[in-house]
Amino acid sequence: MSADSRWDTLDNRITLGWPRNGQKTGTFHTKLNDSTDPEEFSVWYWSGQYFYYPDNSQTQINNTLIVSHIDPASNIISGTFQFTLYRISGGALHKTDSIVVTDGRFDVKY
Repeated sequence: MSADSRWDTLDNRITLGWPRNGQKTGTFHTKLNDSTDPEEFSVWYWSGQYFYYPDNSQTQINNTLIVSHIDPASNIISGTFQFTLYRISGGALHKTDSIVVTDGRFDVKY
């Protein structure tokens, strides 16, 4: 599994970007601006008209990706996720237009 592993969900509209050191279980949080912290993941949504991103101006403890199981023999990785995304328009973050995802789950072959 590479640092650039990606998968799409919800009709290929929400994209989760894998943490750089994604070969371990644990809890990961969304990126803080242009951070290169290997413990962080990225997430975004394209509505067909607008992009939605997390508020990366502050640490987002509630935006989590939890990798609970890695099965190297079957190449399957499992876990859960939750996050809040905000619409970006004209370079500005619009906190009045958000997407809240809770209780997300994944079982992905890599």
